[in-house]
Amino acid sequence: MPPQNINISGHSELDNPQSAFDSSFVRFPTDSMGIDTSFQFRDILATGTSSSDEDTFTYFSLFRPHSLETQNANPLSINKLTPDWLLGVILLVITILTWLRFVFNKNLGQIFDAFFSNSITNQIVRDENILVQRASVLLTIIFNLVAAVLLYQISNVYDLTPDYVGEGFTRFILYALLISLIYSVKFILLKLTGYIFNQDRSIATYIFNIFLINNVLGIFLLPIVIGLAFLPGIYSVFLIYAGGALALSAFIYRLIRGLIIGLSSSSFSPYYLFLYLCTLEILPLLLVFKFLMGKI
Repeated sequence: MPPQNINISGHSELDNPQSAFDSSFVRFPTDSMGIDTSFQFRDILATGTSSSDEDTFTYFSLFRPHSLETQNANPLSINKLTPDWLLGVILLVITILTWLRFVFNKNLGQIFDAFFSNSITNQIVRDENILVQRASVLLTIIFNLVAAVLLYQISNVYDLTPDYVGEGFTRFILYALLISLIYSVKFILLKLTGYIFNQDRSIATYIFNIFLINNVLGIFLLPIVIGLAFLPGIYSVFLIYAGGALALSAFIYRLIRGLIIGLSSSSFSPYYLFLYLCTLEILPLLLVFKFLMGKI
């Protein structure tokens, strides 16, 4: 769109008259002191300068025709990549986390200390700290919600979910229930294992480690989920890989701590420990990885 030149004058001309192709005048009545206040609007192809000493400045007209062509005759519906319910879930997670920060601040600190220390973990399990357990339950809810949202977002980016699973909020609920079911079954199997092999204390410590690492992982995955929801789509792949790296690191860390717990018990057979880790920890992960690689 070519620029416009406004001359606050009634009679001044451009030094280069060939640059002007049209002009129009809007003249107002003289003021009370007899001064002629008129404005001359010139459409120019190149910026010119006034031959007089009057002030001149360049502006862009909002009323000239433009060269944009109409692409659609009818209005288009807005296809929102981030549904409204997703914002509600994120706000719910942030609200729970904020409430934990103010009500269970000391216990939240103990949970993070236990994440890096086996001795603190053993002490919490031995003392059966009820407040820590309550905070852990709320953090487990956060992990389930965040993990379900992340799976929902990954399924949208790569179109991994079959049609019969559903769309939108229904798909998210199914993912949340699936995650809860997996860890509920794992919890029951571990309790049965501890009862059969008379390793209740070691199994209780390992169960606490599973939920402890998941709780911390849920907090670290929250920025990934928020970024996938509200940042431009060009960052989606990077954020998904970052979330996958965090989840894989947490899984490896959980295996290492599980090995430490199992080997620290003299009455626990390393063979059964290896069998458990291969059957209930590594094999499901390999199946999920194979499925994803076949779809992506």
